[in-house]
Amino acid sequence: RETREGPKDRLDKVIEVLDAALTLGADFRLDAYGVDRGAYLEIMPGHGPLLERLGNRVVFHGRQPRDVVRATLRDADFSIFLRKDSIVSRAGFPTKLAESVHFGTPVITNDVGDAALYQQPGQTGFFIPYGDTQSGAHHLMPILSMSHAQIAAAKAACLSSGLFFYRSHAERMGA
Repeated sequence: RETREGPKDRLDKVIEVLDAALTLGADFRLDAYGVDRGAYLEIMPGHGPLLERLGNRVVFHGRQPRDVVRATLRDADFSIFLRKDSIVSRAGFPTKLAESVHFGTPVITNDVGDAALYQQPGQTGFFIPYGDTQSGAHHLMPILSMSHAQIAAAKAACLSSGLFFYRSHAERMGA
């Protein structure tokens, strides 16, 4: 029997896989919105040493106005979220995927729920495995090593995909 277990989006798993990628030589900065460092550490007190090790590579911004978050999303190279495959993560559609692609930012996520129906790997984003930190880190390395030109091409692919632009679906919905 499936039960609801914990938060749908697993920022802790994102931070753990990024930490593992750092040991492989990855260079990154994670800007986390919606939670501040103190609140995160209340939920994940064991992550204090991990956050110290990551230093300024992980920055918590807390709750911010929607326009600030959207502007940051537009400017980012990637967005990232990981979800455990559960009844909670399969309920509904991953709007974080839709919003990110709509604003021209490729998404790094795991293949959960309906993501595979919409994600165009290598163009609108990338899949990494969930649950195995080392494997996730190895999958992240080529993504985090992309050139500026490759990232710009992926961002352009997101914008031109029309995947989540309402006019792309208006005719079918009208019928």
